[in-house]
Amino acid sequence: PDRTSPLPRSDLIAPLDPGGTPCSQCIVNACCQQTITCLNSAQCATAMGCFQACVLEGTPAAQCQTQCCQSGTCTAWTSCVINNCASSCFP
Repeated sequence: PDRTSPLPRSDLIAPLDPGGTPCSQCIVNACCQQTITCLNSAQCATAMGCFQACVLEGTPAAQCQTQCCQSGTCTAWTSCVINNCASSCFP
């Protein structure tokens, strides 16, 4: 087989490991499908990083969503995180 050809995007996503933080555990448990969908889109994955950096700087999550999301996929992921994991992720 040709080992130099890139794998299809779906092959790049392993089952999500929630990691050790309450925030990441909440996101994987509450927003797993939205997270996988977002990570499968380069634009959304970039926006996800933007959102995470934004809230870590102390900006309100809703403002970060507006600043970072340019797609419905991103909005779906950030809305899920905001609605289900705010107390764990940005108390």
